[in-house]
Amino acid sequence: MTSQYYPTHKAANLPLLDRKIRPMEYVRVMALLEKLGLEEGWVQEFESADYYCPDFTRETPFIR
Repeated sequence: MTSQYYPTHKAANLPLLDRKIRPMEYVRVMALLEKLGLEEGWVQEFESADYYCPDFTRETPFIR
């Protein structure tokens, strides 16, 4: 699960995809992963969305 999601291109105009995930959504998904016993995968801390966002206004958004 990634907390970095933010809408770009056409997603910015689609309900439910036009925003970042909310803190409570993150908590609910994490609880569901635990309840289902899913152990194989990749999860980010919710706060990582604050510093792992490419700047798509730049020609090289992934290079700082």
